[in-house]
Amino acid sequence: MIKKRKSEKNIMIFEPKCPYCHTEQIDKSTKSWEYGVGVTVDRFLCICGRTFNYYKSPNMTWTIPKPEKPS
Repeated sequence: MIKKRKSEKNIMIFEPKCPYCHTEQIDKSTKSWEYGVGVTVDRFLCICGRTFNYYKSPNMTWTIPKPEKPS
């Protein structure tokens, strides 16, 4: 039996979702770069025709623009 240290976290990796149509992006990003310390940015072109940036840090992920809230 393998024991994990308490400091290790189980991090689930999700595919980025388009903030406009909520489609998971399985294709490769069109561009990627580093933003600050430890944050990577990937730009995706969705099948809906719109682009968005997907930010990933060791602690969280987010998109710009933010997802639209349902009315």
